[in-house]
Amino acid sequence: MKKIFFILFTLFLFGGELRSQVTMLSSNPLKKNQVIAFTSFQFFEGHDKYDWNSHSWNVIAETDRTSTASLLTMVGYGVTSKLSMYLQYPIYEQIKNNNFTFNHGEITAMTRYAIISSSGKKSGLTLIGAVRLPTAPTKNNSFADGSVDFIVGEIFSTKWYGNWRTHIKSAYYINTKNVIDENPGDEFQFYWKLDYKWGKVKFYTNNSIAYLTKKTNSTNEKVDNSQSFRLLHQLGMEYVVKNSFYIKPKIQMPSYAKGGTRFQEKFILDLIYYF
Repeated sequence: MKKIFFILFTLFLFGGELRSQVTMLSSNPLKKNQVIAFTSFQFFEGHDKYDWNSHSWNVIAETDRTSTASLLTMVGYGVTSKLSMYLQYPIYEQIKNNNFTFNHGEITAMTRYAIISSSGKKSGLTLIGAVRLPTAPTKNNSFADGSVDFIVGEIFSTKWYGNWRTHIKSAYYINTKNVIDENPGDEFQFYWKLDYKWGKVKFYTNNSIAYLTKKTNSTNEKVDNSQSFRLLHQLGMEYVVKNSFYIKPKIQMPSYAKGGTRFQEKFILDLIYYF
């Protein structure tokens, strides 16, 4: 137990995407009393701003661009062979015109239940329920919007040919009003992932859709041009260092986007360790 607490402390000390990522793991359930430590490092730069008047993207001047380096840490525990509990904690640093801002995001508590337990040769279905709490001091970005989010989702995976496997994931984020009586809007996320296992290496492509609805102001009116849509594509690989340690480098690029600010590419490195 001392070893586990030391590792968790280290991850929180040194350790997204829009909102939380509750679908980041596969449908495989944790074993009873098993512990998982997961951290995801991401780096991206806001390159273009959407102009709703001309319905086009405008390149942001280099001096006005914001680069973001984030680290999302997650720990989980297998309560039973089907039920698991998790906590997520993001920290991030934003850089604009050589000015550095360091902060932490909002904590997400999550539970996952395996309706059908997945394995290497069997299909699996896991249901997800989560709540994101307004625990961050800054409440104006994708890591912290100042409202309570209720999240429901699912992960389905199936082996359909040889070493090929398909994953279908979705999540819906239900927002409530924040401290200034605004609703940041709900979000729907859908993922279709295809991977191929070759020895200790797994190659995969992950395609996703994310739609954020219009936010509501303090007078309960919809705010025009506050919605966004993203069609993203991700290429990556997973390497098994040991039976319990996994490294996953990947790159994500948008093919279509509307609203807000977009990046040209996002670099991601995931580290996963099972105890």
